[in-house]
Amino acid sequence: MMVLRNELTGVRLFATWLGTTVLLACAGCGADPVTSMIGELQDEDVQVRRAAAQSLADMGLEAAPAVLALSRAIDDDDREVRRLVLLAISQVGPPALSHLPSIKRALDDNELSVRIAAAFAVGRLDPDDKGHQRILIDAMRAGEGGIIVRVGQLGESAEWAVPTLIELLGDQRPGIRRITADALERIGPVAIAAKPTLIRLVTDDPEESVRDAAQRALGWMNTPVTPGP
Repeated sequence: MMVLRNELTGVRLFATWLGTTVLLACAGCGADPVTSMIGELQDEDVQVRRAAAQSLADMGLEAAPAVLALSRAIDDDDREVRRLVLLAISQVGPPALSHLPSIKRALDDNELSVRIAAAFAVGRLDPDDKGHQRILIDAMRAGEGGIIVRVGQLGESAEWAVPTLIELLGDQRPGIRRITADALERIGPVAIAAKPTLIRLVTDDPEESVRDAAQRALGWMNTPVTPGP
């Protein structure tokens, strides 16, 4: 009888321990991930801050409650944190509009990657801002193909970039000419000023990939042209 009583007591103790363990393990199950990442943006470990900023950027508009913390992190000592924070702000969009002055200050950051991230963030919130346009224009003229692609993805709102893209259609590098024509296709009919140069590429460019890209851009402008050689 005594043995049975001891065994029952042991079972009860084990059940109590197990229940407590489960409760502790689940204590954070319902925690708001945005709130957690806001705290991590202030962590002493730079890798933790980077991971938090990247996670918020991946969340897009869902990261809107973190906008204040993101705007404060624009002054982080680590350039990659600053870049990722600005990427997150760009993904959030209009809810970050009240923090535009802080975001615009990053246009003068010492690091080019941060300035570019700031330029896209400002462009999302204030497309007519000349400061962000200048930074992206300089990057495109420097042959930054990724920036040309991203500017094209802005669509009609990138009408300001059309004169620079027309210049780049004359670049010596076929790859730059091709992605520039692709960007103009994405920007669409508001890029009509590029029509004469695109026609010339279709008929005269020695690279087939460039001719094809120019033809697609003209097709978007309802201007079919017979390709050259």
